[in-house]
Amino acid sequence: MRIDDDGIHIHQSDLKNHCLEKLRLETVATGPRIENDAATVGTALHELIEHELRHGPYDNLHDCQGTAAGIYLGLLEKYQEEGRPYALSSFGSHERAIDLLVRLAEAWWRCTEREELLSATDAPHIELGFDLPYAELELKRHGKRAEIMPVFLAGTIDIVHNNRVWDWKTAGSEYRRWEYQRWGRQPDVYTWAAANMELIHPNQDGLYEFDFKVFIRGANPELGCTTVPIVRSQRNHQWLGEIVSRVVNFSYQMGFDNQWPLDDQHVLCSPKWCTFFDMCKGRFVNGETWV
Repeated sequence: MRIDDDGIHIHQSDLKNHCLEKLRLETVATGPRIENDAATVGTALHELIEHELRHGPYDNLHDCQGTAAGIYLGLLEKYQEEGRPYALSSFGSHERAIDLLVRLAEAWWRCTEREELLSATDAPHIELGFDLPYAELELKRHGKRAEIMPVFLAGTIDIVHNNRVWDWKTAGSEYRRWEYQRWGRQPDVYTWAAANMELIHPNQDGLYEFDFKVFIRGANPELGCTTVPIVRSQRNHQWLGEIVSRVVNFSYQMGFDNQWPLDDQHVLCSPKWCTFFDMCKGRFVNGETWV
């Protein structure tokens, strides 16, 4: 979340934040963000895909894998130059992280989506950043109207192609469709944004189509990636408006100088996934032994 003279800018990840205090700290934090190996591998794979789609196909698999490793090392150099802390919290060493990334690069090389995108006659929209006006919300304090505030929704869409939104994911296990069809916030925001920009339109059933393209770490690279299809309707977008309104009004009423409610009953409340753990629950218990 970002607040400036234009209004309140909410990123899609803010709306799926399980812990309100984490959302507040992310909004007011001024220091460098802590990076970790799992996220960096995912970032490197994204950049590998984007680079090939923008600049043309790699000559061979070895070239593809070498480019992936070079991107990872380049990210490490960038973090060091910018003074960003780095945690080997998932894979234990850079060598293991690079080995995994090389396997993911092979999965990209072999997946049918690669051939589809490289041969498309209509060039797909790639890495489409957006920060779009969403609503003029009437904010209240102590039950009384205080002011009208413009709200923007922000994010970066990986691919818009053939009337569908795609998002690349790396994961340790398969995505279960029912979870993301029921609860996925990213499909809500990204289909709304793509429709708002007139890049996608409802299908014959009146639904917007969104695909997670999931690369499973440790899977056979020859399997490529798995597609998890999600659909959204105008009613999902209306419900999104309700969520946005409540988050914005809560933020306004509580104020960013006050502490917000915590949620430590969640798998993401750990030093592996939360950059603020050491200044929160980590002040009391060890995030490895939990005592």
